[in-house]
Amino acid sequence: MKKRACILMFLCLCSFLKAQPPFSFEDPQMDAYFANPANIPVIKGRLLNCTPGDLDTLSIRYVLVVPNAERQSMRYADLKKDGSFEIKLDYALRYQQVFLMLPYSFIEVIAHKGLYVEADLIELRKVYLKYKDIPESMSQNQTINFGGPDSSLTQLKHLYNRFELEVKEQFYTLQRAATNYKLPTSENLKLWNQAFDLIAEHQNRFLEKFPSKDAWLLENERLSEYYSHHFVFHWNKPIPKDRSLDAALRHQPLLVSNDGIAYYRYLQTMLSVAYKGDPLKGFEEIILPPRKADLVKIMGGPEGLFEREEYMEKILPTLQSSWCKQLIQEELSSKKKQTEEINNNLKNMPLSTTKTTLGKFVGSLPQGANLYSAEDKHIDSLVQRIRALYPNQAIILDVWATWCGPCIDDMKNSKETKEQLKKLSVKVVYLCVNSSSDEEKWKKKVAELGVDGDHIWLTGNLSTKIMERYGLAGYPSYIFIDAKGEYHPKFIHSIQHLDIEALKKKL
Repeated sequence: MKKRACILMFLCLCSFLKAQPPFSFEDPQMDAYFANPANIPVIKGRLLNCTPGDLDTLSIRYVLVVPNAERQSMRYADLKKDGSFEIKLDYALRYQQVFLMLPYSFIEVIAHKGLYVEADLIELRKVYLKYKDIPESMSQNQTINFGGPDSSLTQLKHLYNRFELEVKEQFYTLQRAATNYKLPTSENLKLWNQAFDLIAEHQNRFLEKFPSKDAWLLENERLSEYYSHHFVFHWNKPIPKDRSLDAALRHQPLLVSNDGIAYYRYLQTMLSVAYKGDPLKGFEEIILPPRKADLVKIMGGPEGLFEREEYMEKILPTLQSSWCKQLIQEELSSKKKQTEEINNNLKNMPLSTTKTTLGKFVGSLPQGANLYSAEDKHIDSLVQRIRALYPNQAIILDVWATWCGPCIDDMKNSKETKEQLKKLSVKVVYLCVNSSSDEEKWKKKVAELGVDGDHIWLTGNLSTKIMERYGLAGYPSYIFIDAKGEYHPKFIHSIQHLDIEALKKKL
């Protein structure tokens, strides 16, 4: 009897330990974990039933969630002759969210100890053809198999992403209502609580049907998203002096995920906005544990190359955790090399005062970018100049601003689409507005982005006139003019996600 009681106690203890969530990034254990190269996760996989032609044309892309201001980084993995691929992540980070873009499908995976992904290309193609008009179904492909230590985590997310989709739609509706920032903060929080009460019940039903030792993952992700917006609701408002943010400040994300990164970034934004952009002043108002403060600093701050470099130099001496210091030191070193290269390119850029059909030629950059400053007084005459330079060609005018995050994201990630556009004789011309910027910032940003093609700086009132003339609402905006000179309003919303087949019908 005594022996049986000991066994039961042991089993209960094992069950308890199994259910415990892992240590967070704010834990001192992270320093040793991060320093051990053996902890760097690797994702391996294979595509079955690939023909030699498939292997020559297909690629494996993935978006890695990263713990810095960039938040996400697009990468490529080589597809070998046997259809296999391998992705080794950059650092020993725990539970890192990766969006894997297989042919005809994309999936969310969690990388921690190691993951194997296997998919049949024929089956992927069948599912794509069946659901191609329902984009969200592409992330719910059930023909993909997982193996390795991280398979249970990934399978849990895979199952949950397909569970009771109608409830998630209700959740998103409540979320949208809660993020109406014209409402009083108290009303925002009331609606926000309703949304997350709904999703908590939803997760409980899911776990009753699919019990898992990794249930902590769903709860932690839910709480990271829940608490992150407590900080958003106080943006542009005085930081509350009471204890209303205590629970939010105590939370510790356990994943390098979109929700985990947003938690720290939104907290940094709240502190920064309250002190008119000073990245460190807010930490004097709210005293955070040193390791939490480190994470808030490295994931917050400006995104622009030159601004980011200045910010990192300011925060580096204040960091206390060794792994955060290493991340920032390596990022800073990389940024310094990049800024040095850009400044050298700008310094050595051939200058000219020649008036061309596109305006005053400012210079050219090694990436194949030609820079012009518009001299037209009317936007119609500038557009006609562009059309005259590329007769019998369709033209996409990309209207952007140097400070616009979505603009920059689209420019950085549209290289593959632009290669397809070249084959179709569609020309992309970039028009940068002078809103809250100047010509020097524009030149640096073009050099930083490494985007080729014609770039025109809109001087004077051209920046406002183009928005009025073409009915554009904000940035980025895209003006598509076919080869016959006909304007197609609101046809293009992004170059990187452009529907090439729909475009072909317009040519």
